Amino acid sequence: MQLEIQKQIQNHIQNQLQHHIQHLNQNLNQNLNQNQNQNQNQNQNLNQNQNQNLNQNQNQNQNQNQNQNQNQNQNQNQNQNQNQNQNQNQNQNQFKNQNQFKNQKRFNKPNKKLMIKNILKTREELTEVLQLNHFETFYLVSEKKILEVYDVFGKKIDSSNLWIQFVKNSDSFIYLYKVYHHFISKGWIIKIGLKFATDFIIYRGNPEKFHAEYSIKVIPSQEKFNNNNISWIQLIEMNRVNEKVAKEMILCFIVKSNDWNDEMKYSVDCLNSLSIEENLLSRFTLKNKEN
Repeated sequence: MQLEIQKQIQNHIQNQLQHHIQHLNQNLNQNLNQNQNQNQNQNQNLNQNQNQNLNQNQNQNQNQNQNQNQNQNQNQNQNQNQNQNQNQNQNQNQFKNQNQFKNQKRFNKPNKKLMIKNILKTREELTEVLQLNHFETFYLVSEKKILEVYDVFGKKIDSSNLWIQFVKNSDSFIYLYKVYHHFISKGWIIKIGLKFATDFIIYRGNPEKFHAEYSIKVIPSQEKFNNNNISWIQLIEMNRVNEKVAKEMILCFIVKSNDWNDEMKYSVDCLNSLSIEENLLSRFTLKNKEN
């Protein structure tokens, strides 16, 4: 009997232990599941927060880009309007200047202030290579003293030696330079007139904006209308060419003083012994008288 009672007691204890162990295992499993659920919820919340932050940043960047584009468009429109206003003002000023030049009398000195405003350019605009003819070169070296000339060996050539070289190169340089200096001293802009069959053409203003009004032909007085120099037929031909391009011709006769001799031509001072007579060449036609 005692043995049975002990067995029963042992069985009862084992059953209780097993039941207790099962209960503990259930509690542990529940706790584990709860922790896992909490972690999952936390991860989901973190992901949601990150996504919200990313969306907010993207929206902010998009708004900033839109604002920048709007500002750029506004600045471009403002610049375009300013450029249009500037172009309109420039066109109005050019029109005014042209009218002022047209209203001046023929052969009067041009308005130097307007001429300088039209000619002067900023250094940024001067992108072309400067090419000078003999007359422009000597004028800048001798009169303005803003240009220096050097030979192929790098030695500087002064104005007197430069004059001698130009005269030796061409005897007509003396007479042509006399006329060049004569008109440029009056404020005209003077260019070579080779394509119009003359020696020079002269402008009242910037050649890029104004039309040349006159063509110049230089004639030494003692040789005028000789067969070796120029004839009336040649003058008529030159005049016809210049009429087609709306230019009038001026004949410049070079008159030498009584003390002139050929040795004087190798000095710049010989220009003081020369004078100029201007003659406007015009074409005329005969018409029958009306009854």
